[in-house]
Amino acid sequence: MRIRWTIAPLLLVYLWTQATVGMASGTGSDSLRIFQAVDEQGARQSLTAIGEALAHGDTKGLQRYFSGKVFLTLPTGENGYYSGEQSFFILRNFLSVHMPFAFEFTTTNVSSESVYGVGALKYTKRGQRGTAQVFVSLAASDRGWRINQITIAQR
Repeated sequence: MRIRWTIAPLLLVYLWTQATVGMASGTGSDSLRIFQAVDEQGARQSLTAIGEALAHGDTKGLQRYFSGKVFLTLPTGENGYYSGEQSFFILRNFLSVHMPFAFEFTTTNVSSESVYGVGALKYTKRGQRGTAQVFVSLAASDRGWRINQITIAQR
């Protein structure tokens, strides 16, 4: 079943309402499971899109998923909380020097406690190939799943 993105937030609110009402009356376990499944599907879709953006060095694609504040740690010395706009420019600069040619999440976790992915970013820098480990953490927001942390470490 394919749900249009414009309808998905409304569906989540509806399912959350049904689960909350059902839990109060003791009958909400099925509704809660449906809500969690839809919520996990959204998280997985976000991780997939983020992975594709990283593979192509598409900082505009990443920017769509930035939360209000993003904690960045990069091997070039950037370390701290940055606004979504600042994060865009910092990552754009980093990825223009470390030009990605492949990225794949090797580990992902999608649970009610945390959503994150860890993977290997393969890049070229001044004609030399390199690999960096990338950690991306997501948090739920009223606009869907948003990146709240990106850590990139040289291997």
